[in-house]
Amino acid sequence: MNLPFNFRPPVPFIFSAATGGLLDLRSTRETVIRMAAVIKRWHTQYCSEPEQPLSFPANHRMAPEFIAACWHASVPYWIEPALASATITARAKHLLNPVPYHWKQALDEYLKNNGDDFPTRSYTDDPESIFSYLFTSGSSGAPKLVALRRAQMQAAFSSMETSLLPDRLESWLLCLPLNHIGGAAVVLRSWLNGNSIVDARMCGYDEMLAQLTGNESLTLASMVPTQLDQLLEIGKALIVHPGFKAILLGGGPSPNALIEEARSRAVPVMKSYGMTESCAHVISVPYKELGNAPFGSSGKANPGHYVQIRDAYGAVLPAGETGLLWLKGPQLINTYADAPANSPASFDADGWFCTGDYARQDSGGWVYIEMRRSDLVVSGGENINPGEVESILRSEIDGIADLVVGGLPDARWGQRLVAWIVFEGDKPDPDKLRSWLKEKMPAWMVPAEFRFPERIPRNEMGKIQREALEKLL
Repeated sequence: MNLPFNFRPPVPFIFSAATGGLLDLRSTRETVIRMAAVIKRWHTQYCSEPEQPLSFPANHRMAPEFIAACWHASVPYWIEPALASATITARAKHLLNPVPYHWKQALDEYLKNNGDDFPTRSYTDDPESIFSYLFTSGSSGAPKLVALRRAQMQAAFSSMETSLLPDRLESWLLCLPLNHIGGAAVVLRSWLNGNSIVDARMCGYDEMLAQLTGNESLTLASMVPTQLDQLLEIGKALIVHPGFKAILLGGGPSPNALIEEARSRAVPVMKSYGMTESCAHVISVPYKELGNAPFGSSGKANPGHYVQIRDAYGAVLPAGETGLLWLKGPQLINTYADAPANSPASFDADGWFCTGDYARQDSGGWVYIEMRRSDLVVSGGENINPGEVESILRSEIDGIADLVVGGLPDARWGQRLVAWIVFEGDKPDPDKLRSWLKEKMPAWMVPAEFRFPERIPRNEMGKIQREALEKLL
């Protein structure tokens, strides 16, 4: 076959994960650039304001391409969750008035008006323009609306280039929902970096495992603790191929036992900490320090970002002391898009953002996340860290499939400590369990009440849904 001198082969962007660790090429970077031209025209024609977003369903096969194309076209988007509550959908429509993107109709209209002329230019890149609207996970209350700006994602990408990327990043496994920043960040960082993506959002754990063990081009994967736990359970001895670089683990607290199990099976895990407000992880284990990271640490602040640990009155605490985690840097938002006038301030006058989480930082800059402020249980004057109680219960009680500890209002004690436990087999007698645990741990840490539901309510990212949890008897 004779090819012209200036021929360049298409550059792959999205592969669909196929059975047995195989891949199906779904789209190239050229495909996405053409899609951007169509999206730009649709937005110009049907949106009355530059910051009015296009909407697209999270569970659509082409959602990753839509996100990358919107970025290339400088068009803001809102990804509608697959399991969106009526409240979230109503709030989005009220606050954003999103215009649905109907890709077939959009393409037909584009071809009718423009023919087969797809410009390859980049569009205006205003760093302060909004690229995405996302709701926070709502794990500790009502979800808040965040408007993320292009400058934040560029800062997040620069941080990744500096500290996160391994020497060779060929392909990134996508298995997180795209209506959360964790999934969207995989798409956009890959688009900016030039690597490909293996889309495993629609796959079961067996197919994900086949990719991790058999696809030697796969370099990185982003996942939450519940996903890693499932993979370790079904994966026997091996869950990643020898050349695999790291699993970037975030999305909630990572039990130490999970990290220990992963390390014992030679699974490289890079813990991280972030949120919607910080445009994905803002604290992470640098790749070059992966082997030296202190156990239990979530990492160091990304380059150009700063950490302070403060007490309840705002005073900065010395290294090693636990307090509220405050962050500052270019990845952070400066306000919520839907913040009411009388809402509690999350930002101080100097631009620091209060995460609402308790943490400590050692003298080497390593940060250890303790718990969310809203998770703290104060019972009879004792401050109880539910995470510590959960760790003890997991180590002392056999047959736990899932577990969460929290507080419920109590007229006498202020709060009573409650453990919701899902057992793999028979459920124990609560009174006998409580008496036995008093021999294993301080009495004030023993839950006053045990509940044995069939499952723990979690969102798509594996985070506990507190309001639904409290209703479980």
